[in-house]
Amino acid sequence: MYKQTSREAFEKYKRGGHAMQRDYERIVRCLALNPKGFTRNEIAAITAIPINRITARVNELIEDGHLKTQGQRASQTTGHMGEVVKLELLKTHK
Repeated sequence: MYKQTSREAFEKYKRGGHAMQRDYERIVRCLALNPKGFTRNEIAAITAIPINRITARVNELIEDGHLKTQGQRASQTTGHMGEVVKLELLKTHK
């Protein structure tokens, strides 16, 4: 199991490489600007990353527990309803 998981992670990294990592960083930095969150279209407009890449990276970050969704609202960029995405704050242990 360990080998298969490691192999899958390595393949994902090889496919995405540094460009994928930069997308993740830009998305997280964008969301750090607004604690109330942004829609995917707003993130695309702010970061200048194409919406298809935003959608894929945001979904991966949600799946990994780094982001969460919180309702829907009209996008400031398109006017269409969209899911609001926010950073998932990590709980600290004392």
